[in-house]
Amino acid sequence: MRVTALRNGEAIEYSARILVGADGENSKVRKTLGVQTRVKESPNQYLFMLIGPVDSIRQEARQYFARGKMVGLYPTLKSTYVFYYLPKRQLNDLRSRGVESFRKELGEIEPEVSDCLDNLHSWEDVSHAAPMRVDAENWVVDGAALMGDAVHALDPAWAQGANLSLQDAVALADTVERCFESDDFSASALRPYQLERWKQTKFVQDQSERTAQITTTENRFYYWLGKRLIRNTGADPGLMKIALSASSGLTNHISMRDRIRFFI
Repeated sequence: MRVTALRNGEAIEYSARILVGADGENSKVRKTLGVQTRVKESPNQYLFMLIGPVDSIRQEARQYFARGKMVGLYPTLKSTYVFYYLPKRQLNDLRSRGVESFRKELGEIEPEVSDCLDNLHSWEDVSHAAPMRVDAENWVVDGAALMGDAVHALDPAWAQGANLSLQDAVALADTVERCFESDDFSASALRPYQLERWKQTKFVQDQSERTAQITTTENRFYYWLGKRLIRNTGADPGLMKIALSASSGLTNHISMRDRIRFFI
């Protein structure tokens, strides 16, 4: 596998027994390898930002839901991480009202953060993401492998993108080690990596998408369903354990019986 790069205008060629593409949902490595891929854009838009530390949120995160809106506040070591969801069509309207209006809205949602928003001077202080789902047909070809969002980008509703990538790295490292031992870097030799990771990544992708559908929706029925899911889960330690195990990557299956329990 050979890669050509430019350094000070000079072409430099590198070669390796295996190339690993971990370059995100718009992976140029994936496109160069010609891997068949299905990409689905999410109707959700997410804004991410860091604000000052909030004393009342030092030990416990908070998350607020309304129909077509969701806000999360999570403590970090020296700040508070905030994410804000809104439908795609509302993003330009939000921006046009100015960042001061946005700061006021955050303060109305959670008054205790009002005095911690001074670092939001402009929209440049707020990151924006338009999630997409990526399903790659093959994760491996002769002499190359893909991992992370390059093959299975997902909605951030479960916040599992980084965790899935780390698990990919562990599984791929084990497979590559065996390839070095056998001196075989063919697609068939690399395939065990994909087979090991395929089921869990698809499970997390599907469940993240379904969770987003009922927690960040403007649809009245799905919004009602989402509230019922959250209420039932919070009232049942058994359901909380199932939800936590699934969303943190400790399982790749939820039985039909348990799925029904979340809503009845």
